Amino acid sequence: MTDDLDGISMFLAVVEAKGFRAAGQRLGVSGAALSQAVRRLEEIVGPYVERGELVPVLEEFSTPFPGFYLDYPERRQASPPLRALIDYLLHLRQGPPPTR
Repeated sequence: MTDDLDGISMFLAVVEAKGFRAAGQRLGVSGAALSQAVRRLEEIVGPYVERGELVPVLEEFSTPFPGFYLDYPERRQASPPLRALIDYLLHLRQGPPPTR
């Protein structure tokens, strides 16, 4: 139960700070740790939503999820595997090149 409450408090911190990085700085944890906590919370709540026991509210005010987010330290040079992953994900997001 304590872990669930931690997940809720971390989720609220992200909402209030309007981002994982800012919330992490406020709480003294990494953005990745916050992301994992929110993901765990979604895993707990998700089945209840799917069964209709919980319902989403204020969906018209929710920002649509554009795909995926990648959180990594900007101030350090990305390792070659990370850079390759970033480039690949950017390529997927942009779609195939136009045909002539």
